Amino acid sequence: MSNTEYLKLKLELVNKLAKYIAEQPELLKKYSGYSYVIYTTSKEFNKKNSNLIKSLKEENKKIVKATFIDQSNDWSFAPLS
Repeated sequence: MSNTEYLKLKLELVNKLAKYIAEQPELLKKYSGYSYVIYTTSKEFNKKNSNLIKSLKEENKKIVKATFIDQSNDWSFAPLS
C-alpha cells in the first residue's frame, strides 16, 4: 500500500467514523479525551496504524481502537491500555 493509497483510505474512514460518532453521541461521552486509531481488514493499513499507537502510548495518550466492519458498515470500539 503506497502512502497515497493509505492517506486516501484513512481520510475516507475518518469521515465515516466522524459521521458514525455524530450519530452515536454516547460514544463521545464514553471515549471523551481518547485518541481514535482506525483499523480495517487491510493488514497493511493496520500495520501503519500500529506505529501510530506506539507513538500515542509514548505520549501517555488514552487510545481507543475503532475497527470498521465493512460488511455491515458498522464500527466496534476497544480501549487500549
